[in-house]
Amino acid sequence: MYSRQIEVFVQVVEQKSFSKAAEELFISSTAIMKQINSLEDQVDVTLLNRSNKGVSLTPAGKSFYEDAKEIIKLSNQAIQRAKNIMSGNTYAVRIGTSNLNSVKQLDSIWKKINNTYPQINLEVIPSEDNSLSNLEIIKSLGTYLDIIIGPCDSQEWTEYCNTYILGYHQLCCAVPTDHKLAHKKEINLEDLHGEHLMMVEEGNSHSND
Repeated sequence: MYSRQIEVFVQVVEQKSFSKAAEELFISSTAIMKQINSLEDQVDVTLLNRSNKGVSLTPAGKSFYEDAKEIIKLSNQAIQRAKNIMSGNTYAVRIGTSNLNSVKQLDSIWKKINNTYPQINLEVIPSEDNSLSNLEIIKSLGTYLDIIIGPCDSQEWTEYCNTYILGYHQLCCAVPTDHKLAHKKEINLEDLHGEHLMMVEEGNSHSND
C-alpha cells in the first residue's frame, strides 16, 4: 500500500516535532529524521523547514501533506473493502464523526435494527469541525464518507445532499469546559453580554436567523 515514510511525514507535520512524532510511532528520533530525509530525496522536494523551534511545512510540503492524508485514507479504505469481500457479502457504511457531529446519536437506533441487517458494517471515520471542511465533506459524500450524523439547518448543504430527520434539538451554544457558562442548562441575552458569539452567515440557517 502506501509507503511507511508517508505515515511518518504526516505524524511529523501534525506533531510539529521529530521527537514527538517518534513518541507517537514508538521509534527513535534518528529513525524519524532518516525516514523524512529519504522521502525528500525520493520526491526531490524539500517538504519541511527545520529549526530549533521545531519543523514547519514548505509550500510544496503543505501540498504534499494534504495529498498524503488522502493517500492514507484511501489505502485504509481499500484494505477494509478487501477484508469485507473476503468475509462474505458485507457492506461498509462510512460515517463521519467529530466533536460537534457525533455518531452517538445513531447508537440507540442502530442497536435496534443491526440484527436485521447483518451484512452492513458501520465504519466510523474522524472528521474536522469547521465550516469549510464540513462543506467539502458534504460535497464529497459517497467518495470518502457516506453519512454524517448531526445538526443540519444549512441551506447551502442541501444543494449537495439529502437529509433524513432523526430528531430535533434545542439551539445550543458550544463553549470550552472551563467557561463560566459551561454548566448552565439555559442561557439568556444577559449571559452573553461581553461575550463573543460566532454564528453562521445570515440567510444560511433559518433556526439561527
